[in-house]
Amino acid sequence: MPASENIPNGVNPYYPRMWNLRVDGLIDQQEVLKIGHLAYLKKRRIDLGRMGYDHHWYRSPFLSLLWRVAMNRVNHAIYELNSEIQNEGEKGSTYLQTGPAFSYDSSCDRIIESYSVDSDSEAQARR
Repeated sequence: MPASENIPNGVNPYYPRMWNLRVDGLIDQQEVLKIGHLAYLKKRRIDLGRMGYDHHWYRSPFLSLLWRVAMNRVNHAIYELNSEIQNEGEKGSTYLQTGPAFSYDSSCDRIIESYSVDSDSEAQARR
């Protein structure tokens, strides 16, 4: 049964039934790293703001310019990272959802493979 549900969705037939729906909301490790880096950049922006205010950099035109350049760089990095994270959420199926690539040479192979998967699961259910 998993083969008949998974193959039309592009999921490896050896995965459990409706695998793509089970892992639909999960995020992969690269996204977690990007979210962590985004949190770091936001904290860095807060720290830069406090540092500029606490050390009275706004009184010196040169130090104020340096502070603004640093803030602009951090803000731009935050914007870029936010865009990347949003684009990752919009992309199609991931390896986590589909598993390793699986293809059939002919329709006969597909039927035989589907039958063997179903018969193996029936044999395990009887045990």
